[in-house]
Order: sequence, then C-alpha cells, then structure tokens
Amino acid sequence: MFRGLPDDLFNTTIRDIDYIDARSREDLTFFKTGFGKIDKWCGGGFRPATQILLAARPNFGKSSILQSLLKNLIKLNENVIVLAISLDDTKSTFLSRWIAGDTECAISTVEDRATRNQDQEERVQESYRKFKIDYARKMMVLDAADIQGKLDNIEAQMKHVFAKVCSVNDKKPQLVVTIDSPRNLNFSHVSGLSANPAASTEYVGRRIKEMLAMEVEGVPVEPIILCTDHLKKLPPGIKRPGPDDIKDSIGPQYDANLILMLWNDLCYCKTVTRTDSDMKFRRDDLLDPRTGECPYDPVVEISLAKNKMGRMDYANGGGIALFKFYQEQSRMVPITSRDEYMSYANLIR
Repeated sequence: MFRGLPDDLFNTTIRDIDYIDARSREDLTFFKTGFGKIDKWCGGGFRPATQILLAARPNFGKSSILQSLLKNLIKLNENVIVLAISLDDTKSTFLSRWIAGDTECAISTVEDRATRNQDQEERVQESYRKFKIDYARKMMVLDAADIQGKLDNIEAQMKHVFAKVCSVNDKKPQLVVTIDSPRNLNFSHVSGLSANPAASTEYVGRRIKEMLAMEVEGVPVEPIILCTDHLKKLPPGIKRPGPDDIKDSIGPQYDANLILMLWNDLCYCKTVTRTDSDMKFRRDDLLDPRTGECPYDPVVEISLAKNKMGRMDYANGGGIALFKFYQEQSRMVPITSRDEYMSYANLIR
C-alpha cells in the first residue's frame, strides 16, 4: 500500500507550513521608503527577504536614487541597519555624494573646502554632525577594496554585521544591503565565469536569491537587498526601457521581487540623438556665468517593470514615478504636485 511521504519528509513540510502560519498571525512588516508611489506599489514599503533591482543606462541616476532610498529607510523606520556596498565609487566618494545630497551643495564643494562660502561651510559641517548622530551607528559603507571584488565576502560581511548587531540588541535588526554595480565583481575565482558576462550575471542573481534565505546561528536574517544593473545600449530615438533591456541576461528578471527602471530623457537625448528634451526642469537656484541663463536638469522617470510585492499598476500612469534630479548634488526629489506631475506625464511617449 502506498503510504505517502516518509515521516522525516512529511515533518519537513509540516514545519514549513507551521512557520508560514505563525508569520501570517503577525502583523506584516513594511519598511517605508519615503516615496509615496514606491510605497504604494509595495503595499506599504519594502518587505524583509526581498530583492529590489534598479536598472538604467549609466549616469541616469541609479546611485542617487539608491542613496535617497537608504536615507529614508534609516530615517523613517526603527531597527534598520544598512550595509552599503559601492563597487563603482570609493567610500570617500560615496560619503561625499551623501553629504552633497543632504546639504544641497555640489559634490565638488563638499570635497574641496577651499571652494565653499560661509553658508556652504556651515551646512557641510552641520551635515557632518548630523551624519555622526543619525546615520553612523546604523550604516556601514564598503567599497571594492574592502570586499576584494568577491560576492562571498559580501555574504560574510552580511553575516558579520547581523551577528554583531544582534549581540548588543534585544530586538532582531532589519538588515538592508545595497550592492551598487555588482557587474564590477571579480569572478576569476569561480570556474567558467570570468570571461562570460551572461553566466556571471546569472550567478550573481542566483547567489543573491540564496542570501535572502541565509541564517546566522539559526536566526533567519531576511535581508532587503537592493542592486543596480545596467541596460543594453538602446537604439536611437525615444524608447523607454523594459526588463528585456537588462544587459547580458534575463536572469535578473526572474530573481528580483521588484524591478524599477530608470529613464533620464534629457541625458539620453543629448548622448544619443543630440536633440533637446521636454523632460527637464529649470534650475532657478543656479546661474550659468557664461550665458547669464539658468541651466536645466533632467526629470527622471522610475517605472514599475515587475512587482511580486503588490499589484502592477498600468492605469493612467500609475506605474510611473517622477523625480527632479539635481545632478551635481546627487539628489532626487519626488514630484508630488499633481499639476506638475501631469505636465511631465503627458510628455511621455
């Protein structure tokens, strides 16, 4: 007579369903991003044990929106700790960009004290002070040199940070990990990957998915992991990207819980079609000494390309968020005025 699964396999399934039942009885935890559209897409904010992918062409604003999300996650949520890994920038550059966004000073002004006026000096010094109070105990910044370009070292750092925080806190922390430009990882130690970009991308996606299920001394870590990725070179003419435009591999489409695509129409037009763009805003706070006119900065679109944390929102531009991108300050500001939002949304082709 067929008696079904043996007891050890049966008990494994029972254990898993009991775990899900226990979790369903708890209040679902959301971690607010501070950006209304993104929080709405996710049902209230990012959730534990999820991977978020931010994809765009180079210089379209990925690193800036990543830092903006980190600032809000720390400020708006209790018990959040951040491991920020920048494989594009050094720690010094990462932190200079962070301070620039907080002070609304140019990155070059933050990095070079001799260029600051009195007001800028006071703002930068106040930002340094606030950083030490508000962020330093909640965030650790690493660059490529710290992790030697290896994904295994990222995993080891995640476990180390989580265990250290657990050892001095009564409450389990929510670990948020950002990996800016994982394509810069070194795969020479993994057979068959060093000369195969597509296979490397698949490997990264698979390993990050495994990290979502990691444990430290039997305690589930359940990290929120945000990664950036590049897109293929898009053809001339206006073309909003989709998940199929992610470079080298379709793997990231399947591994991520949420995919956000960034589009910067102004930079795209200037670098590809050499034409002007309507998706820009006037910088009334700046004056170009050469022309005597105020310059323009780009309006950045963030579109919802995949969502396993909520609903896809297709109606009336519901799947698009718009931001003003202050390029020299590495700062993103959401457009919340309905009239202003619609004035740009109507230009999207």
